[in-house]
Amino acid sequence: MDLYRSVRAVTNASGTGVVDWNAVAEAAKASTPPGDLTLSDAERTGYANDVRDARRRVQSVAAVDFDLPDAIEVQNRHHWIDANVVTFERVMRPIEEKGGTILPGVARVVNTGTMAFMLSFLGKNVLGQYDPLLLAEGDPDHSLYFVHPNIRKVAGMLDVDYPRFRRWIAFHEVSHAAEFGAAPWLSDYLERRMEEGVDALAEGSFDREAFRELDATMTAVEGYAELLMDRAFDDDYADLRRKLDERRRGGG
Repeated sequence: MDLYRSVRAVTNASGTGVVDWNAVAEAAKASTPPGDLTLSDAERTGYANDVRDARRRVQSVAAVDFDLPDAIEVQNRHHWIDANVVTFERVMRPIEEKGGTILPGVARVVNTGTMAFMLSFLGKNVLGQYDPLLLAEGDPDHSLYFVHPNIRKVAGMLDVDYPRFRRWIAFHEVSHAAEFGAAPWLSDYLERRMEEGVDALAEGSFDREAFRELDATMTAVEGYAELLMDRAFDDDYADLRRKLDERRRGGG
């Protein structure tokens, strides 16, 4: 981790937008160790089998049919940061186009620093991610990522069996794919709420109702995925759920 490079990237933020996204990526990665992405043959096979079996089990338990992305990515933390810089830049494009600011009077450097800090924090903690590519132009394929160094790290912190924990996380992300695949309206609904909220920010106001509805929907999406992953999982999960919930409550 190079804190100096991170701070320098933020203070050198440039351009005409409300956020310098190149500086965000540089600063977030400078303050985040990428983590080891060396995979054994057994781990490569394990990830593939975990996703394949999760899809089969979730389809059976939820009685729904759904597709998975053509490519499943096993990433390090820097890969995840790069992917999510693209996501946040896409979501915030209306603000960029209208020349607004996230908060009135907040300078580009502060916006850039805030985004870099957030992505650095998340990059060190996110285990996996299903990305339905909301607000993307055209008809792009959805994405599914696993942040391998974080899965390894958290399995060790929780003192649980790593292959079983990795498999359980795969069931969680595949459950999200099932949610969006079984309910095509869900992406459209979330996109409308996001557009309403971001458009209001671009005009210098805050659409509390749009963000309240977005938060409520995402809470339901996350809650159902956690229920489904446990119901579908083909191994013991009670200790995994208990220890992960304890970690969340403790802020770790």
